[in-house]
Amino acid sequence: QLREALTEHRSGTSAADAGLTQSVQRLFYDMTQTVEPIAPFLLLNNLRRLAPQFAEQDRSGGFAQQDADEAWTQLISALRTTLASDGSRSRIDQLMSIGLQKTLTNTENESESPSTSSESVLKLECNISGTTNFLASGILDNLDQQIEKTSPSLGRVAIYKQKTRISRLPTYLAIHMVRFYWRRDIQKKAKIMRKVKFP
Repeated sequence: QLREALTEHRSGTSAADAGLTQSVQRLFYDMTQTVEPIAPFLLLNNLRRLAPQFAEQDRSGGFAQQDADEAWTQLISALRTTLASDGSRSRIDQLMSIGLQKTLTNTENESESPSTSSESVLKLECNISGTTNFLASGILDNLDQQIEKTSPSLGRVAIYKQKTRISRLPTYLAIHMVRFYWRRDIQKKAKIMRKVKFP
């Protein structure tokens, strides 16, 4: 379905995100024409044109290492704005959006009514800790969390249990493996180098 949406895409604008979409379209086409490896230089050049931070160079003159999630977000954003919509939602939303239902319960005041909300996201987060061995357990850890928030009944910050449930699964499910966390002792981001198994 994504390939169909890309095949149907016609260039109607000179915007940078349209150029990125065209290069994805071209890459998909090129992959159908050969079994040999393909270097996606056009895609990379258009990504760097759209988001100049991906063109940054390191001290040796090569391209600096970049965050994969930021690149993914730029790519999906470009596709979302340029691929034709089918009805009221963009094709990317139809193919990739995940419906979430969230319930917040005050753990310090049971008489406070739980609040519920719904949202749509384009990726699920898999929180990786020092004990995460499987993708599913990392996703489950992210779905049930404790957060701090101002309590209207207590008039102060309180601990809430946030329970998130998936109400809609997409055709294509994107997972963000969250490996970085903030270390207060060194005031820097640290990466968890742990192998996580997934199906």
